Amino acid sequence: QEALWLAQELGDQQRELRVWLALTNLYNLGSDPAWRQSGQRALELARQLGAQHAEVDALLLLAGGYGLDNLEQARGYYEQALQIAQRWEDKAAELTVLAIARTPLIWEGDYYRALVEYERKQLQLSRAIGNRYAEGHSLMSCGQFQGLWLGDLATGIALEEESLQILENLTSRIYALLRLAQLQILMGQLEEAQATIQRARPVSEEEVRELGRAGLRLVEALLYNALGDKLQLVQVFEAVSSVHQMVQNGLVSRQYDMAACCEETAAHLQLIPLSERAEERVEHQQAALWTSQVALEIYEQFGFVQIVECTSEELFYRRFQALQANGRDAEATEYLQRAHAEMMRKHDLIPEDSHFRQTYLENLPLHRQIQAAFSQTTR
Repeated sequence: QEALWLAQELGDQQRELRVWLALTNLYNLGSDPAWRQSGQRALELARQLGAQHAEVDALLLLAGGYGLDNLEQARGYYEQALQIAQRWEDKAAELTVLAIARTPLIWEGDYYRALVEYERKQLQLSRAIGNRYAEGHSLMSCGQFQGLWLGDLATGIALEEESLQILENLTSRIYALLRLAQLQILMGQLEEAQATIQRARPVSEEEVRELGRAGLRLVEALLYNALGDKLQLVQVFEAVSSVHQMVQNGLVSRQYDMAACCEETAAHLQLIPLSERAEERVEHQQAALWTSQVALEIYEQFGFVQIVECTSEELFYRRFQALQANGRDAEATEYLQRAHAEMMRKHDLIPEDSHFRQTYLENLPLHRQIQAAFSQTTR
């Protein structure tokens, strides 16, 4: 703010533009609504000065500010940024284009194309221009797509570990640690996942953005659900309560609420047979019904899942389980069919000659569960 005053006193609009961009970034990080005004001022000034790189920066900051909960506004800014950046002929600009253009593929669940056409290209480009920071984040994203979404778990872990070697001194390593922990959970390496989460906790306190803390709490809930004993399952509710609070305070997207409700549903379902009293079992049955419904309602408002801690087919499958646990078998079958159809829709987007068609169905525990349940209904 002092720099802004000095730049304005000097009449130095180039420096003033840089300050407005810096302020917008800081306001975004701190979830301060002042980002709207500062971002708009940065955009106006960039256009006035013909500073196209700064214009793209301002558009991306505004898009990030509006985020998933105001998708129409965010998409408009992303599209404007993409139109400008596509006209540039340098590798750094191409990184920006690739980062923006991959997002619709995530919404569609076209993970193969997002990995091959965008993530791997970003990795190649970042290495070509010697941008180690971008390389670390590209490795992290490749691990996320290849491991968590396409089921090549061992390669996903190797990519996350390679990412961590580059990002070891940066707070953004929190996201690579969380992806690594998720992959370890999927592989049943629960002790290793606990150790990774332990590494992530102090880093989450250093990270400015709330996304790291929300992600940490969700991954903790994933681990507690995987451990599966009564004491650990109760901890799921403690972990996700802070996520609900972050959403309520406007610090993270409602997509985190959706994932939190999904984990609560899984915990309630596992607690039903572990509860000794009939009243307690009924409470968990009804709670699973409610949390699975809330998760679905949020999903239907968005129409897609972008965050990494849950998937669209999981939301349908948890609803199936909750309905089945409450004896509503006809409705339950409908949601099982939806879960299977959504899983296979994404599977059909993977090319016939890709080994990911096999890893997607065979290596992801959720997909094995959906297939097993679905085969029971078709006998």
